[in-house]
Amino acid sequence: MANAQVKARAYLSPTLVLLALDWPEGKSHPDFLGFAIRRAPGFSKGEKHGYLFNKIDFVPLGPASHPMPSNVAPIQKFLWWDSAIATEDRGKAFAYTVVPVLGTGPNDLKLQEGAALTVPVTIPRIVTDGIGTYFNRAVVSSQAFSREFPKDKMDIDRAMAWLANGLGDAVPGFLKGAATIEGAIYHLTDNEWVMPALKKLSAKGSLVCAFKPPGETVNTTAEKLLKKSGLHVDERSKTCAKGQQNYDRHIGEPSEQWHQACNNNECRAARKRAEGDRLAFHTRNPVARKQHKTGASNQAPRADFLLRP
Repeated sequence: MANAQVKARAYLSPTLVLLALDWPEGKSHPDFLGFAIRRAPGFSKGEKHGYLFNKIDFVPLGPASHPMPSNVAPIQKFLWWDSAIATEDRGKAFAYTVVPVLGTGPNDLKLQEGAALTVPVTIPRIVTDGIGTYFNRAVVSSQAFSREFPKDKMDIDRAMAWLANGLGDAVPGFLKGAATIEGAIYHLTDNEWVMPALKKLSAKGSLVCAFKPPGETVNTTAEKLLKKSGLHVDERSKTCAKGQQNYDRHIGEPSEQWHQACNNNECRAARKRAEGDRLAFHTRNPVARKQHKTGASNQAPRADFLLRP
C-alpha cells in the first residue's frame, strides 16, 4: 500500500493552528523525507493555497537562511503549526492538506498526493459562548521572534506587544467595569498592562498570588500596591510533596489533620499560615466570626483559580 493515507488532527486556538501528523506507511520508505502542508486559502490576498513554511531544508542553517515552502523543504516533524492566523481570520474556514514527501534530496522530491489528507477547520473567535481564550507568544528564543526583532533593532514596547498577542487589551478590557473580581495569579510583574489596569480598578475582591516559601519576593511589590487599592491579596503555595497535599485544601482544617509524615520547612510554614488564614478570614467575615466564637464552624473559603468579574 504505497499510498496508505496520512493521519492528521488539528488543534485550534484563535491565533494558531497546531497540526499533529503521522504516516504509518512511512516506515516502509527509507526515502521518506517529511511532509508538505498546503493551506487553503493561502497567505496573501487572492492566493488560492500556499504551503506552510519550514526553515530546515537540505543545507546547514546560516545567517542568510530564510523559511522555505514545505513542498521544497519538507517538514521533518510530526507536530507543526500555522501561526500566520490574523485577527480577521477568526471565524473563517481553512483547509490543511498534509502530503508525505519521498525523495533523495532537493532535486528529487516526490509529493505523494495519493496519500494526502485534508483537514478542514474553522478558526474560533476569542470569545465563544461567553468564554474567552487567549494565548500569548512566550518564547523569546523562537525563530519568529529573532526574525521580527533583530538584536540591533530591538523595540522593547513593540516586542512586548508582539509577545502578549492581544493580552495587553484582553486583561484591561476584562477588568473594566467589573464590580468585584476573584482571581489567581502566578507571577504578577507586568507594569505595561495588567498592573495599571488593576490599580485603576474600582471593584473590590481578592486575588491569590503564588508564593514559594521561604522568601518568595516576585510578587511583593505588586501585592503592596494592590493592598493599598483595597484588594485583598492572599499567598498560596503547593506543599506537602510526600502526601501530594495542596495548601488550599487545608484552609480551615485543624492542623492535626495535615499529613503528619511531612515535616519539611515548607509544610511547617504552610500549616502555620493556614491557621493564620483561617483566623484572618473570621475577622473579615462577620457571620464566620460569630460562628467561630460559638464553635459552630471553622471553615474558610477556598480560592477560585480563575479570574472572573
